Amino acid sequence: MLLDERVPYYDANGRQELTKRRREIVRADHLPHTRVQMVAGENETETTERGRTFNNVGRTRLLSALNSAIHTGDLSIGNFEARDLMRQELESFEADVGSSGRVKIEGGTKFGHADLAVSAALALWLSDHRSVGAHIGQVPLKGYW
Repeated sequence: MLLDERVPYYDANGRQELTKRRREIVRADHLPHTRVQMVAGENETETTERGRTFNNVGRTRLLSALNSAIHTGDLSIGNFEARDLMRQELESFEADVGSSGRVKIEGGTKFGHADLAVSAALALWLSDHRSVGAHIGQVPLKGYW
């Protein structure tokens, strides 16, 4: 997602997701963050647009890596309040091979579009791609408070 004050962002329910102030905070140079855009397919590329670099990562690649990490034991899901909801989201995914031979993964529950599972997949991807400037952990914000 490329953050730009000219582009409004809305969540699945039609609410504006990021206010102008939040966009300013995320865009700040001193706040470590990685720009990732989830795209269709299995590809992974790096793109520069308007002087900002971000990574395009295929949804199938993200979710397949998450599935693999859970099944091989490389990733375990701890106890947290929404654990059961995340389990339901993970179980809702189904893979389908299209006529072109491409794998398409779809899922979601009545509560949403598998946001927890996709967030976990993005976090797993970031943990394996620190060379792209990914930051894992907590950092105090500077300059705003």
